[in-house]
Amino acid sequence: MRYLYSSKKRVLITQGSIETVFFWLRSFSLGEPFEGIAVLNLLFWSFLLIRLFNRAEWLFYLLLLTISLWVAAGLSFGLKYYRITSDDRAVVLQKEVHILAGRDTADTVLFKLYEGTMVNHERSEDGWSLIRLSDKNRGWVTAWAIVRISDPAPMPELRIR
Repeated sequence: MRYLYSSKKRVLITQGSIETVFFWLRSFSLGEPFEGIAVLNLLFWSFLLIRLFNRAEWLFYLLLLTISLWVAAGLSFGLKYYRITSDDRAVVLQKEVHILAGRDTADTVLFKLYEGTMVNHERSEDGWSLIRLSDKNRGWVTAWAIVRISDPAPMPELRIR
């Protein structure tokens, strides 16, 4: 079990059965399983080409191992891609944010959130974001007050000297 600590409360984060079976997904970026697939694909075709000329039994078992690892790497890539594209979590960036009933600064303040609080981002409209807490509290906040976790980081500029 893992706990996420907000400035006001402790929230339990549970793992599903897929995260338990594919425990390595958290430690890999999206590109690493893809690179693994490419290397295993190259190995598979190389071993298959060698097997045309050499019918050794150990080569057959090496092909089976390569195929098994290729399938595991493919599933890992697919699951990682799905997790990244379907992740709706966001983090509050401001010290204190008012969560409003509507998309207007004059709307009713429903509750307050504090810096570092994790929320679920439902949608964005006209500079506002609809967010939801784990206990189903929903409201609107200015889009610049939160950042989605799955948003890709900007690429650093390459400078050629």
